[in-house]
Order: sequence, then C-alpha cells, then structure tokens
Amino acid sequence: MLDKGTDKIWLTAPAIEVCAYIKKLWMTAYPPDEAIAEGLTSEERFTVLEYGIGFEVTAWLKCEVPYMVTRQDLTRVDFCVRDVVNDAWDQHFKRRTITTNGFAFPGSRREQS
Repeated sequence: MLDKGTDKIWLTAPAIEVCAYIKKLWMTAYPPDEAIAEGLTSEERFTVLEYGIGFEVTAWLKCEVPYMVTRQDLTRVDFCVRDVVNDAWDQHFKRRTITTNGFAFPGSRREQS
C-alpha cells in the first residue's frame, strides 16, 4: 500500500489503494477499544467508498455524518483526520439549523407562527 510521504501519487492512485489508505488513517486516529466494546474490529469500524470526486468514510459506531475526503486532501502536508471530522460535524449542524426555519431549536417563535 502507498503511504503519506508519496505526496502527489494520490491524485492518480487506484481507488482501491486510496480507500485502503484512508481507512488506515481513520483506524490510526481512533483507538480500537471503542470498536471492541461494541463487538467490532478496527477493520469493521470504518468503511471507505469512492463517491463522486472523493471518498466517503462511514464510522459505524456513530454514522450520523459521513466524512468526505478528496484526493487533493491527501496531498496536503497538514491533512488531519480530526479536521475532516470537525468540518463534517460543523456542516451537519449548519444544515440542521437551516432546516428548522432558520432557528437552531424547533418550537421557536417563527415555527409557531
């Protein structure tokens, strides 16, 4: 499998190699204890699939939010799993706020009108 030090190789690497690498990054970022406690192995905890121009990571312990990674992301020296996770949750909460009539909480004055 290819590794991070190979920089631009991710732009043209086969999708199966990219998926394997992204999965390895997620498995390294999260300790296996949580997965084991839920009856999963570290391998089973994450699924990575090619999705459009990027790759979607599903974390099966908390799969409310998909994590998207592009080939360009992998070429960045400062690429970090935690940043991708935080960005995905930020986007999730922004969309949620918009779908509740512009207010973060259901039952707000605008919703009752």
